[in-house]
Amino acid sequence: VGEPDNPWFNLHIVSLDTLEDILYYEGMVDDISWVPASNQFAFVSGDPAVILGSLDEPPVVTNLPWNFGMVWVDSQSYLLPEINTANQEYEVFRYSLDGERQHLFNLKSRAATIFDIRP
Repeated sequence: VGEPDNPWFNLHIVSLDTLEDILYYEGMVDDISWVPASNQFAFVSGDPAVILGSLDEPPVVTNLPWNFGMVWVDSQSYLLPEINTANQEYEVFRYSLDGERQHLFNLKSRAATIFDIRP
């Protein structure tokens, strides 16, 4: 939707059973991520903050940070690598949906890092 120089995207939810199409969110939608074992998801729109969605509820804009590389730990928290501008190293934090931030460790490498979270 929009002009080529200023596009935005609408998020639709479509039932595969009934083919009912529901416009869920209007605006820039990027980096959608499903919360493990749930009907919840998260995405970013505009200012990189987490917007929480659910198949059964309207979207909820939060003040939680978002960065590419975010990985869900469970239905209430996610890992997020952030660059420390003082030393240019990545630090990994665990954020909970209630806003708690916990520093876990520093990454000495700037190479792409993939986290694999398993129960």
